[in-house]
Amino acid sequence: LVLAEQALSESESALRHLAEARALYRQVGRSADHARTLRKAGDICFFTGRYDDSIRHYLVALREYEQLFQTDPAPATELQIGHLYTTLGNVVRNTGDRPLAISYYRKSADVYRRHDFRLGLVGAECNLGGLLQEMGQPREALSHLVAAEPLARALGNSYLLSILLTNLGTCHRDRKDYPKAMACFAESNRICRREGRELGILNNYRAIGETLAALGRPVEAIAAYRQAAPIAVRLEARKEESEIYGLLAASEETAGDHRAALASFRRHVKLREELMNTEKATQIHQLQLAYETEKKDKAIQILQRDQAYQELIRKAGLTVAALLFLPVGLLINRYRLKSRAA
Repeated sequence: LVLAEQALSESESALRHLAEARALYRQVGRSADHARTLRKAGDICFFTGRYDDSIRHYLVALREYEQLFQTDPAPATELQIGHLYTTLGNVVRNTGDRPLAISYYRKSADVYRRHDFRLGLVGAECNLGGLLQEMGQPREALSHLVAAEPLARALGNSYLLSILLTNLGTCHRDRKDYPKAMACFAESNRICRREGRELGILNNYRAIGETLAALGRPVEAIAAYRQAAPIAVRLEARKEESEIYGLLAASEETAGDHRAALASFRRHVKLREELMNTEKATQIHQLQLAYETEKKDKAIQILQRDQAYQELIRKAGLTVAALLFLPVGLLINRYRLKSRAA
């Protein structure tokens, strides 16, 4: 049911049914399934941008898996712990806490390495390499990505390989090794085009454009950005579309096409403002939801207190009635005894 609701983007219903499933798993003592539903709730919150709720669910799930591992140190349980380190790294990375994300990614890599889980290890090394690159540490980022490349090729996982190649190309570009960068982007783009993965194609065209711009070849950079822009529109990737038009405007200005540069820059600004307005509206909506939830919780607490008070009064009434009935019963009993004696 939860999977069907996720497919229909009915996240609130999915979270409600997960909460019901958790309560049932707790009743029957199925701790692993209870932790699994917590992780699933964290996933839903993450994909709907509710990062605080996502972190809360993931951390409780992590604690439960760690307790399970202490009582029964099964490899499958520790791998679940590794997966949670990865997902926690993804969430805190989105919140801007990069050092904490690095810590989680390193922990997940250690778990995967210990169990020779190569698919997970390649993913962890890709995450570490990409994030270290963002943090301006290309040398360390490169060491992680270079170590992961042969593993990714041996696994034959084209999806992971394409991501790794794009990250690797970015590292080479930042180190001004432009031929290696272009070779990585080109190979990644071939994989993405062959498999029809438009987001990967978009990212590679953008990366190629940025590399060509760094090489002082603005006309070729413009061609790459113009390949990327319509893909961003089709995917409704507004943030990426805005950034691409900003890059396109810079290359058009360098190429001397000031009219086109002005048009691209205006579109970039318009998209950026729309994104900011959408983000503000989302934040207001989340605050309203939090307020309504808090109001509902307080109303439930008041109702529960009232019910408890009514129950107390009922019990007190019964006690008083019993106490009143006791002397009457004694008098009747004494009367009966006297009657018998007479």
